[in-house]
Amino acid sequence: MSRLYAFGSNGSGQLGIGTAEDTASPQKCLFQEDMDVPHTDMLLGQLLKITAGGNLTLILLRNGQVYSSGCIYDDGRGDMDTIYDPVHVFHKRFSDISKTKFCSALWEASVLVTDDESIYSQGRGSRGELGTKTDMRSIWQRVFTTPPPGTQVVDLSSGMAHTVVIFSNGEAYGWGNGRKGQLGEPAQIVETPRKIEGLGFRVMRAVCGREFTYFVGEDCHAVLGSDKWNVKCDIPSTVPDWINIGASFGSIFILKTDGNIISWGSAKPARNKADRNWQRTRCGFDEGRGGTLLGLGRAWELWDRY
Repeated sequence: MSRLYAFGSNGSGQLGIGTAEDTASPQKCLFQEDMDVPHTDMLLGQLLKITAGGNLTLILLRNGQVYSSGCIYDDGRGDMDTIYDPVHVFHKRFSDISKTKFCSALWEASVLVTDDESIYSQGRGSRGELGTKTDMRSIWQRVFTTPPPGTQVVDLSSGMAHTVVIFSNGEAYGWGNGRKGQLGEPAQIVETPRKIEGLGFRVMRAVCGREFTYFVGEDCHAVLGSDKWNVKCDIPSTVPDWINIGASFGSIFILKTDGNIISWGSAKPARNKADRNWQRTRCGFDEGRGGTLLGLGRAWELWDRY
């Protein structure tokens, strides 16, 4: 029997637990059309990825459907009224978009990549988050008009206010708030997709923190952006044998082939004696891979993405 649980900040109902109250303990997530065990099992059996933004959460299923909870925008009337679902559960969204293969969430915006390699954005953002030279879009708008020819999207990640997309030729493009250099040089707000230069290797994956981006290739890796949490100066000298990568507000995580996780950034050192106890937490990584995460201290110290 499959169950999905969530906890943390929930002022916009982004946890999908039937309330907009914050919670420090895991609560069962609810789906609009299920409310019965068989349908919940069917949905979670298709689970591919969970993406947490600032005021919204996206769930991507293997069949390309996307469910969301939290703040949304009225795309039926063409305005930008923020809608807060009074039921605070996960709903099937974006039926006007074809099958989705990647999704990411920012503070109040979403980015989707469809199976025909189109990239769309929707939501709100004043620092280039939509990649379309607009601050607010109530309808889905295509971000890339001329992606690299003959390529496919192989990865997508968003932080608080910037997004990075990786193509099959190893090139990385990004848009949004790049004032800390997280989108390369020049360090500035990037309103439309811009190629990230100077990495010096073919990029395979990327993950975004608040003010940095971590890039990984076959045998090289790099961090661009702020070093406020020592994410740049503490980077391992060599790339570990990795299965998956992740990032939070100020930390970077690597799931290794041997099942262990290494991390660096704002999650260390522990703040006090009570926070020095390691706790094992089951978690789902991108593309549905399961793993065991060792978390130090309070959950938000590791997963304080926003």
